[in-house]
Parts: sequence; structure tokens; C-alpha cells
Amino acid sequence: MSEKRTTITDIAKRLNVSMNTVNKALYGKKGVGEELRAKIQATAKAMNYQANRVAQSMARNPVLIGVLATREWEIVTDDFRKGIQRALDRLRDYNIHGKFYPVSSRNCRVDIEAQLARAVADGVNAIVCNHVELESCDARMLAEKSIPFAFLGTDVLLPQRLTSVYSNGEMAGRLAAELLGGMLPAGGRIAVVTGSREYRDCEDKVQGFLSSAADFGLEVAGIYEHFDLPEQAARLVDQAVEAHPGLCGIYATTANSPEICRRIVELGLQDRLKIIATDIYGEIRQYLRDGIIKAALYQDCIREGEKIIELIYSHLCEGKKISSQVLIPPVIVLRNNLELF
Repeated sequence: MSEKRTTITDIAKRLNVSMNTVNKALYGKKGVGEELRAKIQATAKAMNYQANRVAQSMARNPVLIGVLATREWEIVTDDFRKGIQRALDRLRDYNIHGKFYPVSSRNCRVDIEAQLARAVADGVNAIVCNHVELESCDARMLAEKSIPFAFLGTDVLLPQRLTSVYSNGEMAGRLAAELLGGMLPAGGRIAVVTGSREYRDCEDKVQGFLSSAADFGLEVAGIYEHFDLPEQAARLVDQAVEAHPGLCGIYATTANSPEICRRIVELGLQDRLKIIATDIYGEIRQYLRDGIIKAALYQDCIREGEKIIELIYSHLCEGKKISSQVLIPPVIVLRNNLELF
């Protein structure tokens, strides 16, 4: 039989005080002397009392989490927002709330500074930067105001950051190498098409692929950056094919894969080039069904959004020490399991 859980009533009986007095002492309310408060708290600890988190939340002021989110890559950021909102909805009874502050692009200083100022004026208790890059001056300002901040979807190695939650790009790169290695003969030449290697998420994927390519008999023909311009992603296909006539595969590390696939079909190379894509947005699903994309590495932005809110809640409201970096493993999506996502 499980041990009976200690209640406020049990503590009140042990000390011969009212339940209201115990409640005030345990949940930080006024009306209890410090000596009695300390005695009640010590007794609660000795009796292994587990605080009711709902009651705790009702006793404190609301916690407001501000989310600076870029309007770039809307189809991707929508999933981050879904995850954030799911977690906030689950925590609403604990007095946890959120507010979104949109910026036009991840490094637009005018927008970032204006929205940071707005968030601070709103009295946020923490800030999430969803694909938004802060600079050292922003970090110092937030630290001075005791407002912790975290990165979602990528990482910027500012020493003041609380945590970062993003997809394990290095693992994605290694998985892409293994998948292509199983599809191609030894010595197969692969082009890696990415966004910008200055961006942590993209560089992790590139490095993961480079670290494993030789293990699976692959030769890296080149690394091409499209800087998140779809038309540039298509042009890079022409460049790679022209520069490397023996090219037999492409690893596309971002969600711009549809432009790459479209150009490959226009060139009539869909039977020759094996493509590993990233995520399953828009036309990527159809290209998977058609067999033009052989596999996609799904980054699960919804789970990333949920996770970062859970971590901030644990830190702010439960006083837990959290990891400075949390990597969400990618999931391999093939034609036969696509309908699960």
C-alpha cells in the first residue's frame, strides 16, 4: 500500500495551529510571524509535504514569457508557435502566460531593439528568441534587468543566455551521410546545399555530414550556400551539376528543398540524383511521395517550442537548474511513414 500523502491539515494538527496559518506560511502570504513561519516550513519538510503547484501559482504574481519571433520562414515559425502555445495552455493554471513580439527578420536591429523595449516595458519575466539573434549589448541590458533569455531554433553563444533549444544538426548531418551512403556506390559524389554557414544550425548540419561522409564511402563535391533565397537554391543545382558531372546526390539542410527538387525535375535528373531533405513542409511531402526525395530529416519544431517553455517554467517557478543547451533529435521520415507526421 502506498504511503499517505501529507496534507496541510496534517501539519496544522502536528503544530496545533490553523490550516489557514499553515497555508500562509507555506505559500508566502502575510499574517504569520517569521519564527512561526520557519517552524511550519521545517515541519512540512520533515513530514515530506509536497506543495500543491496550483496553490503555489495562485499565490504568486503571473509570470509573463515574451517571445521574439521572426516573420521569416513563416511555415516553420508557425510550428514553433504551435509548440509554445501548447505549453502555455498547459501551464495557464499555474499563472504562466505568453506574449509574442514579431520582428521582420532574425537580425533586423531596428525591430529587435524596438520589440525588446516593448517586452521590457510589458514586465516580461523571461524572453524567448525564436530564430532572432541578440547582440552582446542586448544580453547585457537584459541581465542588468534580471530578465533571463533563451534561444529557440538555433543558438547564439552569449554567456548570459539561460538555455537554447534546437534540433540536433550534427546528428542530422550524420544521418544524411548514412542514408546516402546506403543508397550509393562507394565514391559517390554529394553536394551539400545549406543556408548560411554563419548560422549555427546550418553549420552544425554541414559539420555532421563532413564528419561522417567518408565513413559511408561518400565524397563531398562541394558545399553551397543559398542564404535562404529560394531562387538561389535552384541556381545552385545548376552550378553543382555543371561543376561535378558525376554528382549523384544532394543533401539539402534547410526547408528550401522544394526549389532544389523543382530544378532537378526540370533538368531531368530525378532518377540520377538522390536527395535527402530537411523537414516536411509544403511540396516536400509530395516529393517524398513521388520518390524524388528519398528521405527527410524532420526537426520537430513543435516539440522544440514546447520544450523551451517547459524549461523556463522549471527555472522560474520551480527553481530547477536546467541545461544550457538542449538538442532535439531529428526524425527520419520516409515515404512509408510520412502519414505519421
